[in-house]
Amino acid sequence: DSTTCESEETIVVSINDSSDAFAGETINHTITIAENDPIIQWSSSEQSVLENVGIVTLTATTCVKNTVDYDIPYTVSGTSDSNDHALENGTFTLKANTTSALLTFTVSDDEVVESTENISIQLGKVGDVLPSDPDTHKVLISDNDLPTLSWKTTSQSISEDSGTMVLTVTMDKVSYTTVTIDYGTSGDVESEDYSLTDGTLTILAGQDSATIQINIINDTEDEPDEVLHITLSNPQNASTGLEKLSLTIVDNDTPLVQFDTESFVVTENPGNEAIVNIIMPDISYQDIIIPYTLGGTAQSTDYTLSEGSVTIQSTYTKTTLTIPIIDDSLDEPQETLVITLGDPDNADIGSKNAYTITINDNDVPQIAWEKSEFIADENAKSLSLTVQLDIAGYTDISLDYTITEVSATQGEDYTLSNGSLLIPAGQLSTSINILIADDDDVEPNESINISLDNITNGVQGEIHQTAVIIRDDDMTQVEWTKASETFGEDQGTISLSVSLNKTSYTDVTVPYALTISGTASTEDHTIQSGTFVIPANSTILTKTFAITEDGIDEPNESIILELQTPTNARLGINQIKEITITDNDVPLVNWSKSSQNVNENTGQINVTAKLTIPSYTDVTIPYVVYRTLTAMIIN
Repeated sequence: DSTTCESEETIVVSINDSSDAFAGETINHTITIAENDPIIQWSSSEQSVLENVGIVTLTATTCVKNTVDYDIPYTVSGTSDSNDHALENGTFTLKANTTSALLTFTVSDDEVVESTENISIQLGKVGDVLPSDPDTHKVLISDNDLPTLSWKTTSQSISEDSGTMVLTVTMDKVSYTTVTIDYGTSGDVESEDYSLTDGTLTILAGQDSATIQINIINDTEDEPDEVLHITLSNPQNASTGLEKLSLTIVDNDTPLVQFDTESFVVTENPGNEAIVNIIMPDISYQDIIIPYTLGGTAQSTDYTLSEGSVTIQSTYTKTTLTIPIIDDSLDEPQETLVITLGDPDNADIGSKNAYTITINDNDVPQIAWEKSEFIADENAKSLSLTVQLDIAGYTDISLDYTITEVSATQGEDYTLSNGSLLIPAGQLSTSINILIADDDDVEPNESINISLDNITNGVQGEIHQTAVIIRDDDMTQVEWTKASETFGEDQGTISLSVSLNKTSYTDVTVPYALTISGTASTEDHTIQSGTFVIPANSTILTKTFAITEDGIDEPNESIILELQTPTNARLGINQIKEITITDNDVPLVNWSKSSQNVNENTGQINVTAKLTIPSYTDVTIPYVVYRTLTAMIIN
């Protein structure tokens, strides 16, 4: 007989076979042991609930059914108080003929973050019914009011030159214990842009927030605004609400665009060009488009460039304008091309925003005489001498001219003094006038040299010295003494003469040519093309040639001679001479026989006449018949 409240129990006794007998039909005997202990106890010693459970039910049991109701007393103790539940010391009823009774009470769901609390309910004695283990039931009330962790603001921005920034994590309620939470970074921000290491944030008991300090690194790189995400995770003693903070780091680096230098000097020689660099100190994450305008004194014909824009591509710090310089042929002053940068997209303009290209001209006017010699007859009275430029000057050009006498004499043969000339800007030439004296003397050509020097705003050209030749208009004339003559071929010689209309101070040379228009051949005479040289101070010269007497009957023949360009004289009227050679050879006609005898019956009689020499033409011979004869024609 124990004092433990137990359920009804049974004992089964069985008969087995023995050596003396065998078990019969009924071999099992069951003994039922009923509980007779008047005790009461809780069905369990402990249970756990959340404070939002609402109603908690406890079950008390007994081993013996009673015939009457029993009020079971109980007392309440523990760490919780009346703010946590609605249970006070009291009794609950065990109904007659039952073995269990229920005790219910309400748990208060507050919003206080607190530790787990407990209620201990101790059973008391009811008459002869004694409490038995477990006679105390403990209810553990777990708090359901965990604080919620969130970022104070989930989106913030900061300029990269701000240095540091404090980020705050808050709890919606104060916790009775320490709360921890991990944080980590992500996003498109490079580690060079900030200083923050993934870690754990602690909020001490009794506090409702904690902070994280992040250092923002100020660089000089132009870059887009960057977003750093800081995410909360793995909370301890708390839950998470707004877990992600997006921190925008606003870039403060605007690229500074300018020229690398401010000026450049170039000459307009062929192939020359100006290289202009537009630079930034650091790269940009995006293309920088820079407009520019053109100004200065240079014209569009001096260079190849139009107003427009250039682009510094992302990740580069420079772009280049290559400007070909046009080599023209104009004399012009020094000119300038000024390139001015406008407001670019995504950048600022530096102090070097204007670039001046100075273009030096390579075209200097060359001053020269129009010709290397000017020739005029002395009866021309005057002669204009032209000085010319290869290109017009943009400013006045002045120069001196100096006379050097070669054979002409100032005051006798010409009138001109040393002097100066001015060619106005834009003009290509100027002239001076020399006066020429006309005398009656037969004299050689006379000349002076005139040089150009002391040139301003130009340079000497190739013909910087010219000769002025005064050609004597009193030059003697040479011609055939006779325009035509006749010679018989039996004369033996032919005399040919050329004459001057006045004596010359120098030898006169005149070539002559035997033309093909004459009918005589070289077998008829010894004349060939040649030259007459009339000595100075003489007026006539004769040459003699042979005539061939050939004994041939022929017509009269001609020789045509033509005077060519003479030296130290000029041709007169009789420039062509015709010589006629008359033939002296006449054929004689004779009968081949003075007589002949024939028979009367001969029929036809042939009588022959003959010439002493062949004739160049038909010969007709008349004859007279004294008896009966027939005339004949002998060829």
